[in-house]
Amino acid sequence: TGLDAPKMKPAIVILCLFVASLYAADSDVPNDILEEQLYNSIVVADYDSAVEKSKHLYEEKKSEVITNVVNKLIRNNKMNCMEYA
Repeated sequence: TGLDAPKMKPAIVILCLFVASLYAADSDVPNDILEEQLYNSIVVADYDSAVEKSKHLYEEKKSEVITNVVNKLIRNNKMNCMEYA
């Protein structure tokens, strides 16, 4: 299988680059999509996920997303806002 090794190397490199791009793509997600994801996590009471998303947003200097979601929760009279807080 020494002959297969040169053929596999480019495939492995491409796969690694693809996986790396998935992780990097997080920072390219538009704020409205991030807001929707966080809002939905809170509304369905998945607070662990909501807190993790909030931590990530804060670290990425996107705290305005969190603010917008909290404002939307308040406007829509969602009681989950207090549990999330």
